[in-house]
Amino acid sequence: MIWAPWTESVVYVVDDDLQARTALKGLMESVGLCCEVSSSPAEFALAKRSEKVSCLILDVRLQELGAFPLQAELARERPHMPIIMMSANASIRMAVEAIKGGAVDFFAKPYRDQDLLEAIQWALVRAHRSRQRETTMRNLLKQYYNLSPREKQVMLLVCDGLSGKQIAHKLGVAEITAKVHRRNMMKKLRADSIPALVRMADAIEAEDGNGQIFLFGGAEARPTPVPTPINNEQPSAGVQRGRLVHGRAARATRALSGMAIRSETFARRRGRGAADDAD
Repeated sequence: MIWAPWTESVVYVVDDDLQARTALKGLMESVGLCCEVSSSPAEFALAKRSEKVSCLILDVRLQELGAFPLQAELARERPHMPIIMMSANASIRMAVEAIKGGAVDFFAKPYRDQDLLEAIQWALVRAHRSRQRETTMRNLLKQYYNLSPREKQVMLLVCDGLSGKQIAHKLGVAEITAKVHRRNMMKKLRADSIPALVRMADAIEAEDGNGQIFLFGGAEARPTPVPTPINNEQPSAGVQRGRLVHGRAARATRALSGMAIRSETFARRRGRGAADDAD
């Protein structure tokens, strides 16, 4: 179901053409959308912006500053505000630059009203989902940082597919102690299954950006083998994403393998028990 309650959203317009601003504002209001217009990036920066879900319609050829510097600034300061860019003198190069800068759509003037409204609806849906993800991630990190150092260690070992007995041996504690730590960890994270726990670990790693889960609030990290960059060059974003994806896949495989082994062992024990009963 598409989320698009116009009354809970606002569309900002930055265009130095009065006629264009008036037309856009009239179009937004005709479908019940709140619309606030500005004639320049400076006016937009000074205006008080709502905390509602929002998107921005930005004309490329602004006389004062230009749209692309404003686009870059908003990408840093308000990453959850999608930007739709348009121009009366559009070119392929201009559209490519806008999309590469993070714009969700690009329109040449004149545009079809329905096409623009559909793009705005998608932009607002995207902004809403982005806020939801941010809230979910903030809550997950809060839950994670409430874990004790030992519970964080148990979390990693569970994600690696280790059984309660193996975790106890790894940590040098009694099996019942390891099970208590595991139960408390799952309860604090509100994880109802191992796959759910693995997805949480993936999200925490992705938020960290280095493919690592910090055990003690940043003081000690789980070691991850990383090739030494040549000539102090940093690995590309693609390489970093590849390492993260590889780590996720490996951890999920280990977790599933561990679950399969434990299931097979349990089945064998049940089989032996049934045979003993038959005898």
